Amino acid sequence: FLLLLLTKHERLGLLRRYSELLKLDLSGDHLKFFSNILQGFPEQVYYTVHLIKDLGVTEAKRNTTSIVDFGFEKVISLVSQYEKDEEHFNFLYFLCKFEFISYELIFEIVEEENETYRNLLTEFIRSAICEHLGANKEYIRVNDTIKNYVLRTRWDLPNKYKIKLKKHLDIFFKESK
Repeated sequence: FLLLLLTKHERLGLLRRYSELLKLDLSGDHLKFFSNILQGFPEQVYYTVHLIKDLGVTEAKRNTTSIVDFGFEKVISLVSQYEKDEEHFNFLYFLCKFEFISYELIFEIVEEENETYRNLLTEFIRSAICEHLGANKEYIRVNDTIKNYVLRTRWDLPNKYKIKLKKHLDIFFKESK
């Protein structure tokens, strides 16, 4: 399924606009507070605004756990489809170990001839698990919320990735001297 994750700026904008539509007058400090706990799901923004409308700002601030939990439930439902397939989850875990990673390095590590990984990356991007970076979209970055969840699983990076990464780093350091 397709999932849209908002950037921090987009979250703040949607939070501001949706609260205005519901006739809530939130100060900049309140908007910033709630925006900082949101994880990028539009539904989470709507949930937060309705929570503020129903409970008031003060009580909604006391209930931030329910706002955060709402976002994590979305992450869990998204990631769980990959946890069922060990190879797919290994690949996602591998990507999460980097702040960002180039396509070149990815396919150096996971074997370029393997079309499965190309298709999986396309699926990750389409479902907003990953996003492109770089002027020519030559880098991949995993969404922070998803990355945090996946890394908390304390999954072990498979040896095949560890060995290839070590080999790549050894060559890199040797050539950089």
